[in-house]
Amino acid sequence: MFPADSKNRIRQKVQQLKELPLLPVIAQKILAAHEEEVNIGKLAALIEQDPILTARILGLANSAYFGWSGKVHTIYDAIYKVLGLKTVKSFALGLALGQSLKSSRCPGFRCEQYWFIAVATASMMQKLVIHLEQQEPIDTDTVYIDGLLHNLGIPVMVFSFPDEMSDLFTMTSSPEISLSGLMQERFGMDHHQAGGWLARKWHLPDDVVCVIENHHNRNYRGCYWKIALLTGYCSRFAETLFQKQDLTIDEQLLSDLGIPVSQVEELSISMAGQWNELNEMAEIISKG
Repeated sequence: MFPADSKNRIRQKVQQLKELPLLPVIAQKILAAHEEEVNIGKLAALIEQDPILTARILGLANSAYFGWSGKVHTIYDAIYKVLGLKTVKSFALGLALGQSLKSSRCPGFRCEQYWFIAVATASMMQKLVIHLEQQEPIDTDTVYIDGLLHNLGIPVMVFSFPDEMSDLFTMTSSPEISLSGLMQERFGMDHHQAGGWLARKWHLPDDVVCVIENHHNRNYRGCYWKIALLTGYCSRFAETLFQKQDLTIDEQLLSDLGIPVSQVEELSISMAGQWNELNEMAEIISKG
C-alpha cells in the first residue's frame, strides 16, 4: 500500500523521534504531588498557574456529568465540592500532557472522539476495578489516570506525523480496518509502542507505561496484566459506546479478571444513558 522509499524515510524519523516535547513543567509538579501529601489549597494553586488548564478543569466541574447543582468558580471548589483531590490530579495531568502534543496540523484526528474514549475508559475502569480479583487492593483513583492515558500514543504519532496519520484516519472508517495494523504497515510500529517510548521518556509511573504498551494484547500476562487487560476491554467498550453500538460481552476475559458479567451489563446501560454528558466532557477537554 505504501511505497518502500516512503516507509524507509518514516522509519528513520520514527527511530529518531527527537522532536517529541519534554514533560511539561506543570505535569512534573503534578506527578511529584502523587508522591507526597498535598492539600487542596496547594494543588489548586499549582493548577491555577496554567490558565488553559484552569479553564478546562472548571469546565469539567460544571459539566452535567458530575451533576453539581451550583456554579463552580474556583479550582479549590472544583476539588472540594465536585471532583475530589485525586480525580482533579488525574485530569490535570492528562490535560497537561495532551497540551504538549499539538494535533491541529492533523485534520483527520478527531480530538473529541479521542477524549470521549479516554474519559469513558477511565470512568468504567474506576467502576469495575473494585471487582477485579487481586492479591492486594487497587486504588480506584490510580486506575483513572491509566484509563485517561492508555491511548497516549495516538496524539504522539499525530504530533510526529500529522500528514501521514491524517491519511490513515481516513482509512479506518470501517471497523474491520485496524488503525494499529495500518500504522505497522506504514511506520513499522504502532501507537502502543510510540506511547510507551514517550511515557518512558517522561518517566510516567510504571503502571501507566505498562497499560499504554500492553492494553491491546489479550494474551499479555506481565506486570499489571489485569489492569492492562481491564483497560483494553474498557477502551473497546468506550469505542462501541461512542459509536452507539451494542457492547460485546467477552465472558472469557471477564472470567480471567474475576469480574461478574452482570456488573458489565449494568454498567453498559448506565454509560449509554450518560452519552451526552460524556460527549460534553470530551468537547470541554478538546476545545477548552
